Amino acid sequence: NRSKPGYAEIGSRSIIGIGQATVETARLQAWARGHNLTVNTVVTAAWARVLQAFSGNEDALAQIATLAREMKIE
Repeated sequence: NRSKPGYAEIGSRSIIGIGQATVETARLQAWARGHNLTVNTVVTAAWARVLQAFSGNEDALAQIATLAREMKIE
């Protein structure tokens, strides 16, 4: 994949291309929308699972900033 346009290489690591990242972002947005969630909520939950896995503790906490206004999902 390193020879494909849109990919970058840093040392021995390849970074996903912009086109592929756009596709994955659209899939994540559609999944979140289909479950009446925001992408932020999905990513926050995923981060909590990562913290749980690496800490070995079910009670993993992450600090989250919130707004004091109601936001609608369309």
